[in-house]
Amino acid sequence: MRNSLKSEFLKLATVRSTYVLALIAAIITTFFALYVEGYKGEGEMATSALSKDAFTELIPNVGNITASFAAVVLILFFVHEYRYNTIMHTLTATNSRTKALAAKLLAAAAYSAVFALLMIGVGLLMYLLGVSLRGGTLAPQVFSPLATIGKSVFYTVGYSLLGALFAVLTRNLAAAIVLLLFGLGTVEALLGLLLKHNNIYLPLTTLHQVLGSARIEDGAMTPLRAAALFAVYLIVGWAIGWYLFLKRDAN
Repeated sequence: MRNSLKSEFLKLATVRSTYVLALIAAIITTFFALYVEGYKGEGEMATSALSKDAFTELIPNVGNITASFAAVVLILFFVHEYRYNTIMHTLTATNSRTKALAAKLLAAAAYSAVFALLMIGVGLLMYLLGVSLRGGTLAPQVFSPLATIGKSVFYTVGYSLLGALFAVLTRNLAAAIVLLLFGLGTVEALLGLLLKHNNIYLPLTTLHQVLGSARIEDGAMTPLRAAALFAVYLIVGWAIGWYLFLKRDAN
């Protein structure tokens, strides 16, 4: 298992797309945090107003921006195994397909968590730099670092693993990206018209509630409850993905 894990981390660390997408995410985060919110700050958000809730607002917004990039990296990570037929080497290097998939999942979850933490760090540093360049004074921050950062990391990891699941199910790059970025959201929007308030239990809607942006008094779930429900969705989805990974031909 240790060798399989090392192999999966090496795959992530030696492909160009990992760094290119991370760089694009960092550039967008820098523009948003440094210029839009830190320096310009013309909106009504807490970050623009330099209020005590600025970090509470900024960190989830960074998670929203960067989760898609982390997810695309993991989609490429899984799909390229089939596209370039390296999956055969992966499966023959271990005595169990389950171990091979578990190693991939652990590497994917670790990467997306580290990715989220790095982007949060970039966002906070760039925001403070922007505030300094503006000549403003940020109010003393009142927030729970562990809870706020934890929710953002969970959001990024959850969204990324959802993208990886689509990659395992479809084995097709375009299909996995379209399903993640457009397909699932469109389906949930249509189902929301039928379910009305119960749309809060749909997968993507559930995940968005983890960030705590929806108001609980308006019927939204608490972040902890939303995280637990989304974890159930992921477990069920990956149970199906695991079964298909075992039974389908590797080609």
